[in-house]
Amino acid sequence: VLGLIFNHRRVDGAAQQAFLDAFRQATFGQETKNLEKRLDEFIPAFRERYCFMPEAETWGGEATVWPGGSPWFQPADDLAAATAELKASLPASGFTDKLLDNLTRIIDFCSGYGESSYWDTPLSNTAVFQSFLDGLGDLERGRFTLSYNRRDYPLTARQCRLLFTLLRHVMGTELRAALRRTQGIYQVLHQYEEFYDDIVRRHGQLTFTDAQYLLTAANRHSSGSVLSRVPEQEARLYIDYRLDCKLDHWLLDEFQDTSDLQWEVLRNLADEILQDASGQRSFFYVGDVKQAIYGWRGGNARLFGKILEQYQGGIEQIPLSVSHRSCQPVIDTVNRVFGSLPDDQLPQQAVAAWQKVWREHRCQPDVVPKQGYAALLEPPCDGGEFKPGDEDRYHVVASLLKEIRPLERGLSVAILVRTNDAGGDIVDYLRGQCPGMPVVHEGRAAIKDNPVVSVLLSLAQFAAHPGDTFAWRHLQMSPLNGYFAEHGLQRDSLPLLLLRGIQTCGFQAFVRKWGARLDAGQTLDNFGRGRLNDLINAAGEFDETEARSCGDFLRFIDNYQLHELGTDSAVRVMTVHQSKGLGFDIVIVPDLQGNNMAKADNAKFIIARDPATEAPLWALKPPRAVIAEHDPVLAEQLQKANDTASFDALCVLYVALTRAKQGLYMITAFPGKGSRMVSPAAFLKSQLTGDPRPTCGLATEIAGEEFTCLYETGDRDWYLKAPPRARPAMRAEPPELPGEFGRQPSLRRRLLGVSPSTIEGREIRADSLFTHVTHDSMELGQAIHELFEKVSWLEEVDIEELIQQWRETSRVSEEVRRRAFEQFRRAVVSAEVREALSRPEGNVDLWREKHFEIVLEDQWITGVFDRVTIMQDPGGRPLQSTILDFKSNEIANETELASTAEYYRPQLRLYGRALSRMLQIDPSQVKLQLLFTHAGKVCTL
Repeated sequence: VLGLIFNHRRVDGAAQQAFLDAFRQATFGQETKNLEKRLDEFIPAFRERYCFMPEAETWGGEATVWPGGSPWFQPADDLAAATAELKASLPASGFTDKLLDNLTRIIDFCSGYGESSYWDTPLSNTAVFQSFLDGLGDLERGRFTLSYNRRDYPLTARQCRLLFTLLRHVMGTELRAALRRTQGIYQVLHQYEEFYDDIVRRHGQLTFTDAQYLLTAANRHSSGSVLSRVPEQEARLYIDYRLDCKLDHWLLDEFQDTSDLQWEVLRNLADEILQDASGQRSFFYVGDVKQAIYGWRGGNARLFGKILEQYQGGIEQIPLSVSHRSCQPVIDTVNRVFGSLPDDQLPQQAVAAWQKVWREHRCQPDVVPKQGYAALLEPPCDGGEFKPGDEDRYHVVASLLKEIRPLERGLSVAILVRTNDAGGDIVDYLRGQCPGMPVVHEGRAAIKDNPVVSVLLSLAQFAAHPGDTFAWRHLQMSPLNGYFAEHGLQRDSLPLLLLRGIQTCGFQAFVRKWGARLDAGQTLDNFGRGRLNDLINAAGEFDETEARSCGDFLRFIDNYQLHELGTDSAVRVMTVHQSKGLGFDIVIVPDLQGNNMAKADNAKFIIARDPATEAPLWALKPPRAVIAEHDPVLAEQLQKANDTASFDALCVLYVALTRAKQGLYMITAFPGKGSRMVSPAAFLKSQLTGDPRPTCGLATEIAGEEFTCLYETGDRDWYLKAPPRARPAMRAEPPELPGEFGRQPSLRRRLLGVSPSTIEGREIRADSLFTHVTHDSMELGQAIHELFEKVSWLEEVDIEELIQQWRETSRVSEEVRRRAFEQFRRAVVSAEVREALSRPEGNVDLWREKHFEIVLEDQWITGVFDRVTIMQDPGGRPLQSTILDFKSNEIANETELASTAEYYRPQLRLYGRALSRMLQIDPSQVKLQLLFTHAGKVCTL
């Protein structure tokens, strides 16, 4: 879609400029050189919000955000005069020289501040500036006393009002910029959706989100009320009616992760059932709000409770608080952590929301394991200046694995982290500390986590850039240097040899051959051989694109990710989100130090909701926090964001701890003497020991090393007393590389990509691509195609109304538009054209501008049928068909008509083969026709 937006042949310059202007407005102050990457991140970040809130006035509308008006947007006073008067009054106020200097800097900053000004962060973080913002109300009333270095400095009423004028200017400037950025975001999304709708949805390609979009108010064509090919027919209600009358019982699972868009689709159906007094139908929804960990991708856990409130007495609630997974020590720990939350550390609203859904947990007798253990462990620390790092915590994990030897005992084990980056770090550490113990980074992981891959990528880099000294030195330090010396390969001769091999055989053969040579110089270990096979497979996928550029290959590998599937035969490292719904004998949680549980890290986007219904009211990309928290409307929303973030953090921690069946090991570290952040580690320590920063605990030995145990319950040696289990079958290691490995052909069957319109063999001079004549002729052909595409059956269409409709949406120049109208009107009065475009007798189906993909033998064919008429039997089975392809060539006479038609024969023949396969009819039953719009002639091949 982005490719179409920036294609000057499809979109005129004004539309492209409008899109870029909207994007600049949306990202003001965050300019970047890499527009493509920025857009790739930008669109997914905001798109779903647009889908459930598509009204322009809800995005950064001043009257929507501040219905009663905002004091910050009042007409500005004379800032220059206010600045001069305020500065002149300062020397007589008894301020110290240092304070006077601070005040002068603040005044100059405020008076000269504009939307494109640099924000002086050190200045805005000073106690003086913060005290002014905190006292905005007192400044406006003319009563403010500044406390500085344990002295009070009362300001005069005039100084207060002048200072308030300057600060109001800063507040207004920042808030107006926030409104404009939000409106820019909306415009980008709105334009993007227009293009997406045109080239994706209208061709029948629907994602899961698109299906929801079409049935909600976000549907730009019908506000969700119409979904039909028949104009003026109310089809949305018909869809609801069909589902409502056929389905009596509805069950929605994992409801805590339901998004606003999804519930908008289902709301009508739920209403029908919940208001049905017959007792013959049911609406059942199940979920655990304490496990609502997908708010970041649209889940709205508050819907769970809102539905209960809306239908009070109509829904019976059955709480489930008995665990069928975890042993008693694990459940005791969970109850202790989450049973009584400290409202002096976490937002009170988050604590209240948690207590509303919390119930004391119990174990199901004779179902959960009888032995178990839970512990809170730390690297040793004296509580001084030394602050243990990540590797100190990872070392505790490695020692636990060495001590317990879970895989040998047939025990499943998961190490849960918050991010994939943390998972990658701990996997690297454990593979070095626990050799021979398989460790899998579950989920998507980069392929470039092994020296084997990095050396082969340096080889490709050096092939493309012989002057890259870093790549050459890397190769010289690798085992390949011996091969270079043995075969007399020098720096100046090697690149040509590499490029010749890549161009001749492709990247898969290149990786296979040089991987074998690398193994010959230094035998690869099991993990290295596995990664080599992964790289070979990735290179095979790249070869299917027909590309041969080393730069493209390296970028492909940069973005290539593996999906490693864990088994109980390996230590599984995964994110908490990936672990949801799973259970493990042993769970180790070492990634607890970061993230403040008491507030949102950064409220990057605000969606205000109706407190009664949870319906979205307005959206805003807020200004910097120091400004937003001093506006009452935005401050309220920031507090709600903190409440939500705190509740979400509790949910993530709850999911992590409740994955354990028998062994739960929480690994934390001393955060430093000055730390006051309520991290998950500090929260756990506070709940389990009573002190968020304990400096001492019980010394405990693990695998011969001493660590600190801050909390434990259960039997530490539980794993020695657990019933013996069969050791899970280990995954087969990659075999040693056979002698012929480097010469094995690719196992992938290569498909030749073909577009029918490109097989005509026409030569095009490169310089002609840049002429106005060529560009105009291409625009003219596109315009005529669009006009003919709008014709269903000619006798049923008002030609002038069709032209007017197309005029309103076309983006071509006025001259091209005029020529297109002339040619179109002339063609549709031709007897041959009228016959080709008229409805035939019998049961008939019509395709217009139908995109298709099909594989015929070894060809992957991508094309578009301009127009296909399909004759069917009474049961709808295809019998015969006619392909009509529009051509805008200028034809001078019958001889030229015949030669031009012959020129297009290969394209039409390929279309005919594709259509006969699709309809499953004999190729002889497919008629091939060309409609030459300039001549008004129809030629049958």
